[in-house]
Amino acid sequence: MKATGPFTAAAALRARMRKPQFAAVVVAAALVWAVPTAAQQSRENLSPATIRMLQHSLIQGGYAVDAADGVWGPRTTAALREFQRVKGLESTGRADARTLAALGVTVDGVAQPPAQRQQAFPGNSPPVRARNPADLGRTTIRAIQQALDKQGFKVGQADGAWGERTTTAIGNFQRARGMAASGELDAHTLAALNLLPGGDRPVPGRAGQPPRPADLDPAAIRMIQQSLGQRGFDMGTPDGIWGDRTVNALRDFQRTRGLEPLGEPDVYTLAALGLLPGSGEAPKARRP
Repeated sequence: MKATGPFTAAAALRARMRKPQFAAVVVAAALVWAVPTAAQQSRENLSPATIRMLQHSLIQGGYAVDAADGVWGPRTTAALREFQRVKGLESTGRADARTLAALGVTVDGVAQPPAQRQQAFPGNSPPVRARNPADLGRTTIRAIQQALDKQGFKVGQADGAWGERTTTAIGNFQRARGMAASGELDAHTLAALNLLPGGDRPVPGRAGQPPRPADLDPAAIRMIQQSLGQRGFDMGTPDGIWGDRTVNALRDFQRTRGLEPLGEPDVYTLAALGLLPGSGEAPKARRP
């Protein structure tokens, strides 16, 4: 008759543990259990002050972090992964020494001097700064004024100087085209002014929502993609379709130019890409 009970079961387990294969499985399981999660590895040995400085640097670079509060969360991990990907670092979401150096952060939460930060990571992007229409240059502004005048919206003399009359004329033009009268130049307004391909297409209405970059004429999207590819930003084959690859490439380009990395083709980004009159040589657009 076989004996049963806890003592017999314990003896049987000890006997099985003596077998090499079983012991290896138990050790492996223990190691897996002991491995910290990505978030734990990310914030390991980091003080709240260091995390706060890291978050502040990410926010300054245009990465999506809720707040510089010194508390590590999923958005901090995701933003750090994106930062690492853009900088050519291993995209782990962990704040290793090279990542901290690229962010200009030391382990005690004190920012590195700019020269030291640049030496640690020569490819560091310039800081984002606010833009105003005067940054467009007189030739570009004059072309915008002439386009408004041609459409019947007078700005006075097309002198290349941005003023209230130019802003008002843009707002009036947008209102006449059924667009939000912001007085600011987005890609759809520039297209409607025939400064980008697709000006003959009506702006799609979306129940009060502004049109999206994906609503642009494929020829305009292809121009943006071609210009990004010419500048070394991986776009694959320009296909005239606005997708994640285009958005990510545009964000990377914007960061290198100190533009707000929204992944949207605003007037400053289009000028930097050389797609507006007076802003450089633009690739020729080809319609499908």
